[in-house]
Amino acid sequence: MSMKILLFAIVFSMSCFSQKLELVHKTDGIIWGIDMVDESNLVFTNRDGRAKLLNLKTKKEKAINHPKVEEVGQGGLLDVHFHKEKDKEYIYYSFSEKTKDKKVVTSLARGEWADSQVNGLKTIFTSNAHSETSRHFGSRIEIIGDQLFLSIGDRGVRDQAQKLSSHNGSVLRM
Repeated sequence: MSMKILLFAIVFSMSCFSQKLELVHKTDGIIWGIDMVDESNLVFTNRDGRAKLLNLKTKKEKAINHPKVEEVGQGGLLDVHFHKEKDKEYIYYSFSEKTKDKKVVTSLARGEWADSQVNGLKTIFTSNAHSETSRHFGSRIEIIGDQLFLSIGDRGVRDQAQKLSSHNGSVLRM
């Protein structure tokens, strides 16, 4: 009897809260990050190193400036975050890049957003999370109040996530 009640509850709850999927836009590549600019526009990143602005009303997409990325394994152009701050607007990107000593790490870049373009883009943080693997770069960007949070993947080296001196497997507050 209790199994029948459980099954009824599951089926009933699924029908009450069913979701309707709607295709908003079709593009090529692996979309990694998406954020709304305003009610009509969103920005998205493709892991292969492309960033685009999509107008939801016209369905037109336009390439926008982004950092140079090292696309390797699960790395590439990762998350994107749009942020309004007083009278300015900014766009943040997390991405994998090759350092001068040829290691691939997760980094964070910021540019000013004006007239649907990214200007003055520069890297503001480079993690020390590196490994010989090409996986688990992360990452997500979130801004709460005046605090920016960036998650970094463990880079496939789980033990490093337990070391406070390592950025592997961390959520960093900037």
